[in-house]
Amino acid sequence: MRRTVLGRAIWLMALLVCGWARLSEAAPVSRNEAFGAASALLPSFFPGDWFLADEITLHLLSGEAGAFLFVFESGGKTSDDQARNSPQEFVARTRADLAGQSGRPTGYEPELRGEDRYATIMISAEDTAPPVLRCFRGLPFQRVREVNALDLAGREKDGKPWRVRHHLMLGFFDEAFLVEPVDGGGDAMVVDLRTHAVVTEPDAQAQARLQSPRQPDPDLARMSQEAWAPYRTESKTIGGAQ
Repeated sequence: MRRTVLGRAIWLMALLVCGWARLSEAAPVSRNEAFGAASALLPSFFPGDWFLADEITLHLLSGEAGAFLFVFESGGKTSDDQARNSPQEFVARTRADLAGQSGRPTGYEPELRGEDRYATIMISAEDTAPPVLRCFRGLPFQRVREVNALDLAGREKDGKPWRVRHHLMLGFFDEAFLVEPVDGGGDAMVVDLRTHAVVTEPDAQAQARLQSPRQPDPDLARMSQEAWAPYRTESKTIGGAQ
């Protein structure tokens, strides 16, 4: 039964990955270009003064960047204590507070998101997709639930300690991580907190290769590249020619 559940989870992850496979005609977006778009566009969603507090590159299973997450903090901080704490420290401190009140946090507690303090914007890493993929108040689950992913990997592997190598992009709303043993031995594992699946990186990649990549939409590519034009440092065509 467990093998069947894991097999189905691998297949679902592979299907999602194929949906996000980099289009052959796409030109990659650099981190600096993505940050320029994020800085310019965030205030149109959430007006006010913001400064960069954190960033995460979301990787595809192939290892390429699929998107960039930029976490901004409101400029209206109310104490020196807030200024000294990074989002990672904010999450750790809030987790400790919650654990003291009601036991081990699930990672879904609203207090962990910091919606009154942070805003997150997801920017595409390719110019044939629209610049903004998502924008919302609060911290992303990729940051909030890292501990839960490591705990799940540890439970699956006899308590062995793990660390996050990459945050994965298998879909818009996934909570997937590529984790590796702290001691450097053994296969890296793909942890999907939505399905509670833990599979080896080679198995996940093998399943993804069995799926056919989606075909590019020329109209979407054209409109997306037009939207990207103000933020590109150099002109690129759909084919990547200069």
